[in-house]
This record gives sequence, C-alpha cells and structure tokens, in this order.
Amino acid sequence: MPARSRIGFADYIVPGDHLDHVITEFWDGSRWIATDTEVDVPDVRLAPGGLRTAAQVWTDHRSGVVDVETFGVGGDPELRGAWFVRNYVIYELAHRRGDELLLWDLWGDMGREPPADPALIDEIADLLQSADAGDKAAERKLADRYADDLRLHPGDQIRCVSPRGVVSDVDLRVST
Repeated sequence: MPARSRIGFADYIVPGDHLDHVITEFWDGSRWIATDTEVDVPDVRLAPGGLRTAAQVWTDHRSGVVDVETFGVGGDPELRGAWFVRNYVIYELAHRRGDELLLWDLWGDMGREPPADPALIDEIADLLQSADAGDKAAERKLADRYADDLRLHPGDQIRCVSPRGVVSDVDLRVST
C-alpha cells in the first residue's frame, strides 16, 4: 500500500497552537488519506482544524493571512516563525520525494537566517499545493526542481542539530 509522510503544523493537538507535526498518508486506491496514529485521528484534514501543510502555512504567511509566529515547536519562541516554516517547506518537499530526514537535519540554505531567495520557497509551496490538488505537471516540476537544485535536496552531507543541542555533520553516502 503506497504511503508517505506529511510535514506541517497540527491545529488539533493543543487548542490555539499550531505545533510542528508529521503524519502519515496512505493511498486507498482512489485518494490519499491522512492519519495521525500518535493521537489516534484516523482521517486528518489537510487544512485549518487539522494539519496545515508547511506549504499552506508559508503561502498564508506570505499573503498576510496568518501570524507565522504561532507556528512551531511547542511554546519555544526560538523555534517559530518564518525561518522555521520556510525550512519545513523544504522538509515537506524532501519527504514527498522520499528523503524522509529528521526535522532537525539541515542542508542547502536552511537555518535561522532569512532565505536568500524567498521566491524559491514561494514557488515550491505553490507547486506542493498544486500537486496535492492533483496537478501532475506540478508533481513533475517538483521532482525536477528537487533533483536539480542543491538548496532543496540533501547532498552527501547534512548538518544534524538535535533537540538536545548536539550538532554534527552526517555523511549520507552508503558505505560499501
């Protein structure tokens, strides 16, 4: 059964907060069904009141629709905001392309600094949402952008910044 992870911000775990979260989607033969086994929600909406994908939040932030400072990790003000959501759009793309790295792994221009090119994140967020709506051309363009742009996919090494504060470089090449 085809399955994939989804990256975003859950509205349903802590009322009034938008916590970073990962859920699973599976293909039932006709549509993707999002489910959250961590808190036993069998059919999660990918919208407000459910899991807002990182792409949705980024787009709403850029349009001035949401306060992006309410999206992040628990009550930690250091792990919220535009830089955080921007990174999650890149994670969302990586997971969609099968690179399900940890949410504290960094590559390309990820990090706390403002993006060098916010238009790139705008484009990726738009393509992710179009692909979610069934646009096969958007899905192909995402695959091409991911393969070609070093800012969007992990290379041979990533930087792991664990929640415990340990920072290390990780070699992703398979040893033979």
